[in-house]
Amino acid sequence: LPLLPPKRVAINGNHIAADQTFIEKRRRGLARFCNALVRHPVLREEQLVVMFLTVPTELAVWRKQATISVQEEFVGKQLPPNLEDSLPQNLQDTFDTVRSGVRRSADLYINLCNLTERLCKRKEAIAGEYGRFKMNLQSITETSADTYAIDTNDVPLLNEGINGTAKHVGTSQNLLDDESRAWDEGLLEDLKYMRDALVSMRDMFDRRDRYAKDNIPQLEKRIQTNEQKLQGIKAKGDTAKPGEAEKFENAIVNDKQSIVAQHARGVFIKECVRDEIHYFNATQYHVSRLHQDWAQERVKYAELQADNFRGLVDAVESMPLGD
Repeated sequence: LPLLPPKRVAINGNHIAADQTFIEKRRRGLARFCNALVRHPVLREEQLVVMFLTVPTELAVWRKQATISVQEEFVGKQLPPNLEDSLPQNLQDTFDTVRSGVRRSADLYINLCNLTERLCKRKEAIAGEYGRFKMNLQSITETSADTYAIDTNDVPLLNEGINGTAKHVGTSQNLLDDESRAWDEGLLEDLKYMRDALVSMRDMFDRRDRYAKDNIPQLEKRIQTNEQKLQGIKAKGDTAKPGEAEKFENAIVNDKQSIVAQHARGVFIKECVRDEIHYFNATQYHVSRLHQDWAQERVKYAELQADNFRGLVDAVESMPLGD
């Protein structure tokens, strides 16, 4: 199941007001959630998902007049004859291995998201410092004539070079701002996509632990006990209480049916988890694209910055050196 972003943020149990930054993060989180639903081969066919994405009215209004089944999908479902045999014998080992990798990877991607957010803010801060650097350079040109009043012949060329530096520093500031936004909208969102996918898989394995349990061993013991009691009742012949044998026979039949149903449910759950792992496996290609896009973007901004500062070299070439 894809992750829903939080509606509110609380500190020490007290909800804080949502600012524009939080609203934008939630908007992006909802976009990732909806995209994950639409991409998923099973969830996108669910009635509630289809209604959520297509009904023009408020979902709460639609739910009041709609009948939504919350029955588990495996209830009453017959086990296909070849399904259990088609599952690999080492499937549980695969589950354990994938789960271990997912847990470690989820923690690492959570860290990467936090680091990238901090790097984005640092780039913004550096861009702001470049802006202040530019303003100070421009202010220096206003003082040059007074500072070098004893001989102002070279002041025009001096100021021209300083203004050139200020101009190129300003260009560098704009590039840093653009690069920071590119990190925020590109790399960070790609990392969050991976983080969400990994956390969703981690949660799926946790849900399996909680809900895939059965009481088949207890039922088998109870069947064995009831069969022994039934044999004792039948041995009594006509002296047995009326209906007592039927009671144990019905209990045995019901328990056996429950074992069959629970066993089938366990097989369906294994199949479901296997299919989810196969679907999740494609995220490795998202990782490849993430790194390729990020590398190309780094080259782009490095070249733009290099071109900008090569222009600065030309701009300061004619500054006076007093030779």
